[in-house]
Amino acid sequence: MVAALLINGSDGGGGHDRKPFQDPAGAGPPAAAGQQPMPLVPSIDTTGRMPTASAKPVRTADVRPSAPPAPAKDGRFTARSEDPTTWPDACDIVTATDVREVFPDVRGVEVVGTADARGFLKSKGPALRSTTCKLTLDTPRVIDAYSTISLTVDIVSIATGAEMTHDWDFSTSGPRRLADYRELPPSAGADAGYSAQGSVQFRKDEFIVRITPLGHLSTPDGYPQRGWEADLLPRLVPKAAARL
Repeated sequence: MVAALLINGSDGGGGHDRKPFQDPAGAGPPAAAGQQPMPLVPSIDTTGRMPTASAKPVRTADVRPSAPPAPAKDGRFTARSEDPTTWPDACDIVTATDVREVFPDVRGVEVVGTADARGFLKSKGPALRSTTCKLTLDTPRVIDAYSTISLTVDIVSIATGAEMTHDWDFSTSGPRRLADYRELPPSAGADAGYSAQGSVQFRKDEFIVRITPLGHLSTPDGYPQRGWEADLLPRLVPKAAARL
């Protein structure tokens, strides 16, 4: 029986022979009618190696509101809380040069400032210069080649006297309850300051400034560097405090 099927070319399905599909319009099989060549896609590295550092663009941009230089005397800003035209630019409080000196293996820093009087400053605005500055670091010292390290510098308040006391007490009331709350030493050069949950905040004369990090720094051999925020960010405070 099997031999007979093989001889006759039948598939056993009612004795009918298999025939290739024929489109009545003569276009051939449906898949071939509108078939287009597959687009080329980038090859995928299956070795598990991360892209080389040279493949990443170096961050060097400096973008912020255009305004005349803020008033300063003997290298220190002399802002008046009630006059936004005297407020310094947040990007001039913590600078790209400061970041290069404190952070390891920094090849470039992208600086983006935003003028937006919020929080305690809202009733005194509008701001002329950046009240927030984001510094994004180009460095191979990250957990993977697609992440970045960035620091956001905020001018939290510009005030004097009882207003400054109120603003400082209010802005520190929550962090004081955190387990990792640590006051900055006098060597930081601020009137008061602390680190908690990675961020650093300090008060100097009429200014309250906060530095908030984002990202995952690595050790030279590529392992996560635990607690780098509490180690590195306080080193920026003396540089910033000397300008205020």
